[in-house]
Amino acid sequence: MRKELILSAAVLLLAAFTALAYDAEPENVRVVPAGMELIKVGGTDVLVPRGTKVTQRGAQLILEPPEQYLARKIQDLEEEIARLKYEEAQIKKDIESLKQSTGQNASSPKE
Repeated sequence: MRKELILSAAVLLLAAFTALAYDAEPENVRVVPAGMELIKVGGTDVLVPRGTKVTQRGAQLILEPPEQYLARKIQDLEEEIARLKYEEAQIKKDIESLKQSTGQNASSPKE
């Protein structure tokens, strides 16, 4: 009788821990790959490359074609590279002017 009581208690504890563990797990856990995003349009979840333009016309979901997405991303990158090159040139000019001004200050006698 005592063994049955201990066995019943163990089964109940196991069932309770299993129920708690099940409730602790989040529902609908989705792993989104790097460079992708999960967007919700209406009642639909769509996995698309990050930055893809999505439009909805009535019940129709229209994703930006891959060719347009890549062309837009390449154009954005080219503009960013041009901006960075310009900033680099400005910084180099500033450095040269600082070198010249400190070179002049170093050669002049201090009072």
